[in-house]
Amino acid sequence: MPGISVSQSGTPGQLTSVFTRGLESQQTQVLIDGIPFNQGLAGQFNFADLTGDGIERIEVERGPQSTLYGPRAAAGTIQLFSRRGDGLESSRPFVVDASSEGGNFGTYRARLVIAGFLGGRRGTDGTDGGKQVSSNTTAVSSDPLIFDYSLAFSRLDTDNQRPNNEYPNTAVLANIGFTAQPLTLTSAGGSAPRFGVLVLYSNSDASSPNTIFDPRPVDNLLTERQLYAPNVEWQATSWWHHRLVLEYDKERQVNNPNDDGFVGPSRATFHRYQLDYQNDIAFTRWLTLTSGVFYENVLVNQDRPLVSQTYGPQARYLKDFTENEAVFAQLSLTPVKDLLFVAGGRYDHFNLFGDVGTFRLAASYFVAPTGTTLRASVATGFSPPTPQDRIFSGGPPDALDPEKTFGYDAGFEQAFFKGRLRFGANYFHNDLSNVIGFNSVTFATLNLGSARTQGAEVFATWEPVRDLQLRATYTYLDAVNTAGGNFGNLAPGARLPRRPRNEAFFRAAYRWPGPLHNLNTSIEAKVVNGREDVTFNALGQAQNFDLGGYTNLRLTADYGINDHLHVYGRVENLTNTSYFEVYGYPTLGRGYYGGLAVHF
Repeated sequence: MPGISVSQSGTPGQLTSVFTRGLESQQTQVLIDGIPFNQGLAGQFNFADLTGDGIERIEVERGPQSTLYGPRAAAGTIQLFSRRGDGLESSRPFVVDASSEGGNFGTYRARLVIAGFLGGRRGTDGTDGGKQVSSNTTAVSSDPLIFDYSLAFSRLDTDNQRPNNEYPNTAVLANIGFTAQPLTLTSAGGSAPRFGVLVLYSNSDASSPNTIFDPRPVDNLLTERQLYAPNVEWQATSWWHHRLVLEYDKERQVNNPNDDGFVGPSRATFHRYQLDYQNDIAFTRWLTLTSGVFYENVLVNQDRPLVSQTYGPQARYLKDFTENEAVFAQLSLTPVKDLLFVAGGRYDHFNLFGDVGTFRLAASYFVAPTGTTLRASVATGFSPPTPQDRIFSGGPPDALDPEKTFGYDAGFEQAFFKGRLRFGANYFHNDLSNVIGFNSVTFATLNLGSARTQGAEVFATWEPVRDLQLRATYTYLDAVNTAGGNFGNLAPGARLPRRPRNEAFFRAAYRWPGPLHNLNTSIEAKVVNGREDVTFNALGQAQNFDLGGYTNLRLTADYGINDHLHVYGRVENLTNTSYFEVYGYPTLGRGYYGGLAVHF
């Protein structure tokens, strides 16, 4: 997607960050089925351990979204929606998808996804996953449903390219539900409530070779994640929808051995409890009110028994606790056909740094005669200090203020030839204040200054002939420090690190005719330039330097032997380009992968 940039510290398994419109990775809220999932000391989601197994779709919202999604949505949201058994067709109450693939760099991957239901299929109204507002919440109920399930298992093993670079990852995702048909308010147009539970587990034991300038031949980082989320979703009447989620998640990290002579071996744990309730009331077909309450508490601790005392007393045990309560409301108004207004506000209270208020105003209009969609929004967002920020602030727990964002955007989308050609563009602007940075002289985190990101996003899709699909995106980003010494003491006017000024993507996919009609191929190209990273001189002062650009090509092919069996392959980094996304961490060279997929 335009406006989204990915930065990986080298090879698969290493820290992978996503920057939305140039803002920090921890300012993009990641959710699974509407449940916030940013974790750990750094308060950001590490995409390295995320697999697509059991995920039905991904939705991205760019721009401040804190009004509905709360903390860490200052840049936007990435929502993952798990597969549900009650989403299958009534004629196919059970499906199995399995695949096995291998490739160079000692890579092997296997996955198994099972989904199904017992009883009739329950219809949905588009509100599954939470935080989605429909202007028409009329239920679509059908036959009684007893039980639905979706279970996904995956395993990845790879040696990667450098010494001490192995990465094994095991992941499990389950979405299980029971629908209580006797509770249906049929006379009021309601549907039966679904009582569900979402379970996620992942375990990765990644070897961490560090940079090529300071290799660490034995470093290792174990990361284990668990999430348990009982939930209830109920279309009580044709105009009233409810959703309640209770959630507990935990992350455990063990860095042992650790070649860092200052910190040494360490162990950290993250515990979070959440309650999230949302209801949507459709007063009329043109007016919907979404409102809810949110509660969260987070406990983080870290043991580092061998931390060096060379530079003064250093705590061997660190602990941080935060608590957050919030209320939110949003109105969706359609005064005339094809015109939508959205207005919302949120109030958050934190035990450490007090109150934060946010708002969002948005509008869209579809010009039917020309097939043009016009959009605009203005909003505020915030990102609270992470546990890591507070632990290393050197002051009391409330020493840091939340980072705040004020952003606006405007754009259009145009369709021609019955949708076979679509293109559009957006302009966006974000002002950041209270930005938290690391003072490399005092070794402390502070609210050091401000920053600005602005730019343009362009996209186009085209199907010039049947079975040939073309897609292109381009992002121009101007992301700079504007005051103070944030982002590692960068001077005002300095570019923010690892955000490319220009990023383009192109994909051509083709389904072959005739005897090869079961063959699908694609070629993808990613072009990046105008990137800078940060280094520190002998005085501990941050300095930008050019990280260089790169072009990455990818080929894929998939051939259906029959309705149940497919063979597929791909070539990554076709031209064997050598480049860094993060300075000192080289990416993989050319890779060949192939596999077999079964579906029934």
